Amino acid sequence: MVVVDTTTIMTGPGLSAKEAGRRTLLSDFLRSRRARLTSQDVGLPAGSHRRVPGLRREEVAILADVGITWYTWLEQGRPIRMAPATLDRVADALRLDRHERAYLSGLVFSKPADAGWDLPIPERVAKVVRSYADGPAFIRGPRWDVLVWNDIFSRLFGFPGRSPDDRNALRHAFLDPHVRRMNVDWPAIARRLVASFRNDYAQHTGDEAFEALVDELKRESATFARLWRESIVVSPTEERSTRLQHPTLGSIFYGTVSLLIPDVPHATVVFGTLDPVEPNGNG
Repeated sequence: MVVVDTTTIMTGPGLSAKEAGRRTLLSDFLRSRRARLTSQDVGLPAGSHRRVPGLRREEVAILADVGITWYTWLEQGRPIRMAPATLDRVADALRLDRHERAYLSGLVFSKPADAGWDLPIPERVAKVVRSYADGPAFIRGPRWDVLVWNDIFSRLFGFPGRSPDDRNALRHAFLDPHVRRMNVDWPAIARRLVASFRNDYAQHTGDEAFEALVDELKRESATFARLWRESIVVSPTEERSTRLQHPTLGSIFYGTVSLLIPDVPHATVVFGTLDPVEPNGNG
């Protein structure tokens, strides 16, 4: 092992596909966050002869009070250990928001999720979702397959289908033109969906089913491919509201609240509300 700035660089046998995938995500994320900043953004001299936009690695290292070699290895996705406080300084230097900080911390400190992401949902939980009568409700797995849903959800979105391949929310959103027509602000919705999914994907990189889904969406949807390259992240459980122009219900606001159930860690329960949009555009 090699020691740099009291941080241990670990060497050893080849990495698993999941671990290698997570380190690639870490590398891509740090580079994308560095590229969006300028020296003026962080109070450094502008300098000259910049070949590419964004901060240089050495500038991030200065701002985070770490060695340039150490930061370079971190951004390259090399297997290193560090204290949470050190990563906090990197997050400060890159001006990360709370969602981005959580994502970065998960990539560095969390272990890849174990197998079992496609386990069946307990009937007691499924029954609550199916019987919810105040709006759409569904349960999604980390790959965003819809596992359980109520009648209102099905009527609202014309989804999910009979085949398991027809029950993936991302595939439905990006490959079904009906969804784009129904979402009044589709570009913002698409960005939010990709940014949300990235958190779940980060725990399952290297899993064949996850990789196949991402590859398909990048191949079939130029919008998804572009947003995926941006490495954007938001919380997958924050409350949100979407304006829909539904073919039978008209103009409505679809609001959601996402819940995590401790004894069903591989799934997210989403409850929704539907409110008409007033003629002046307000709910």
